[in-house]
Amino acid sequence: LEVETVKATKNIQVGNVNITNEGDPQYHGDMNNVMNVSGTDGQPTVITGVADGIGPNDAVNMNQLSRLAGQVGEVDRKVEKYKRNANAGTATAIAIASLPQAADAGANMLSLAGGSYDGETATAIGFSRRSDNGKFIIKANGSFNSRGKVGVGVGVGFQWR
Repeated sequence: LEVETVKATKNIQVGNVNITNEGDPQYHGDMNNVMNVSGTDGQPTVITGVADGIGPNDAVNMNQLSRLAGQVGEVDRKVEKYKRNANAGTATAIAIASLPQAADAGANMLSLAGGSYDGETATAIGFSRRSDNGKFIIKANGSFNSRGKVGVGVGVGFQWR
């Protein structure tokens, strides 16, 4: 071991590395700003009794890391849920857009359509009526999807030449 300077205001124990909580070790030499703690034959060493890090350059302990991992896992679950809900919404839009409508003046139509998107599905049912003079169209629809969501819609249109 070759070290140019080690400074501490409290105790330092070299065998089994022991630095008290107010120690201020400074390491100089070829490895500036690097601290390597290892056991016999370079094996990893467990450092115990580490308080929660609070400053931007503090180390974290296992308790803090486990809490963070749990929070990240919860975010992952929520994102997956929102993704599946969005995919079911897309399947619903596809199903509703696939509903045909009455084309002839004075005609009524009851229609059924389905949609699928990225593993989610939806079914839509619709009713449309075209006025006797062919200028007005009314539509109503209902839908349900694989995430258990139900939707409804209505519309009216007027056409001219």
